[in-house]
Amino acid sequence: MRYGAIFEDGVKHFRTHTERIYIQSHLKMQMTSWTKLSEVSNIEDETGVYIVRWIINGVPQKIGRLGGIDSKGILYIGSAKNLKKRTKRLWRGVKEQKPIHTAARSYIFTNNYDFIDPKDIEITTIVFDRLHEARTQEWNALKYYGNRFKELPPLNLIVGRKRFAVVGISKVGSSKVGTEINDKLKILIDF
Repeated sequence: MRYGAIFEDGVKHFRTHTERIYIQSHLKMQMTSWTKLSEVSNIEDETGVYIVRWIINGVPQKIGRLGGIDSKGILYIGSAKNLKKRTKRLWRGVKEQKPIHTAARSYIFTNNYDFIDPKDIEITTIVFDRLHEARTQEWNALKYYGNRFKELPPLNLIVGRKRFAVVGISKVGSSKVGTEINDKLKILIDF
């Protein structure tokens, strides 16, 4: 069976079901909205995963990593039972330089406040039904990022290196941590 999508110039037929799913996921990802961290009151009271990035004038900043350049400017990947409460703590911690959130602790410890203005930080969220699913996807995203760039995002570095060393060398889908990485998270991390 052939799969198709209607575009302005007619119909585009996909070669495989996997290609159709990937394209659909990618199109949905384009609609993922990023919010200034200072506007976390707009974030929903839901369970999910959040990704924090560094931008200047709307452009993600490239971050040099051991395994290449992160052109998305990803600073942190986290999960929360209540995204609104957790991201408010992150904003307060970064803005006031208080170690009340894991990423804020790393932000302070590494003196990132010297060159990353809190106003230049954006966040996006992906909602999941259960906390276990969100935590599993957070770890899948961290493993994926770690395998891609050979280290965690800069503000995730407070995460125990011993724990990441065990998780980071596993292959996605083969560890006890969880299943495959969510397509939306994978697209957010890929360059």
